[in-house]
Amino acid sequence: MKNLILGCIALLSVLCVTAQKCKKYNPYQHTREEYIQTGKEMFESYRYTDCEKNKEWIETHTNLYYSDTSTIPKHHVIWYLGKVNCPEVIDFYMDVISKDTSERVRCDAIQYLGWLRAEKSIPFLTTYAYQTKSFKEKNQIASTLCVIGKYDLALDILDSFCYDENGILKENCIAVYSFAGSKKVIKFYKNEFKKPESRLPAAGNLAEWGVCHGKTYPVFIEALKSGDTNKMQTALYGLAAIGDKKSMHIIKEYTTNENQFIAKKAQNILNNIERKRKEKCNDLK
Repeated sequence: MKNLILGCIALLSVLCVTAQKCKKYNPYQHTREEYIQTGKEMFESYRYTDCEKNKEWIETHTNLYYSDTSTIPKHHVIWYLGKVNCPEVIDFYMDVISKDTSERVRCDAIQYLGWLRAEKSIPFLTTYAYQTKSFKEKNQIASTLCVIGKYDLALDILDSFCYDENGILKENCIAVYSFAGSKKVIKFYKNEFKKPESRLPAAGNLAEWGVCHGKTYPVFIEALKSGDTNKMQTALYGLAAIGDKKSMHIIKEYTTNENQFIAKKAQNILNNIERKRKEKCNDLK
């Protein structure tokens, strides 16, 4: 009985802590998680496809792709099949990647395998990633593996081609490294922060990673005072990522800014935080 009581107390403590966290949840401090969740929700909207019902649709469009007389661009044809979650489509995309002469079409097919969460294609994609010489294909494969949830595999592939001869991380790899959750990008953003022309966007990225708040905060304040709408918008998101009382107070002040676009953007940020907190707390009920 004593153990049961202690167990109940421990469970209640965990629930209490979790409830407090949901009330303080800030989506701008979890942009990667929010992005991943949005992708999952999109996939759920077409996850369960009636493949038998769509058999004719699949055959028609795969035949159009292989046809020499079709006037429809091949990248349009494979796009039509992007949400048809059936084994035949997955096999078709792997064949496209193996044989098509267009880098664009191959990259599209790789992307759609991610949309379909095609785990069946993982061995094929990882092998192909080390065979192809195309930077774009390697990068797209890493991104697709992230979409499928295979972050470690994605990082292995990225590490194999994303550094130059001086050991510097290539800029075109940063987005996928971020998607994979690698903190290696922080060093890149810190270097970008040193450059006047890239300081503001770098500050925004550093704020999202939860680092350098003391250095990034003044940059956001300066941007808000600039009067430049694009800079002000970036600053609002940066302050939202910092998320302390001072930053949130400033965002609230800007809901009445004379720049109506900025005022609306500030209000949308506050509304989004409130909405996401309610969603998190409702999930606990």
